[in-house]
Amino acid sequence: MDKFPFTREEWDELVNITHDMVNEVYQYNKVGNEVFTKFLDLFHKLESKYGRHPVLIETLADFTNDPEERKKLYIE
Repeated sequence: MDKFPFTREEWDELVNITHDMVNEVYQYNKVGNEVFTKFLDLFHKLESKYGRHPVLIETLADFTNDPEERKKLYIE
């Protein structure tokens, strides 16, 4: 498996969305549906292109609220 198969543009887009999510948490103490949906849409797009790559799964785990689900994702 390629260590980091994503293009710079793909990864920058994901980073920008995750920054938006973090900023919403700081500002409103929650992530809004719109930005979280963008994150999930991009996650699924990259997952369909690259498979369940560990970097993607770890990123998803980072933004998963449920501790048990997060743990499962990190173990995956």
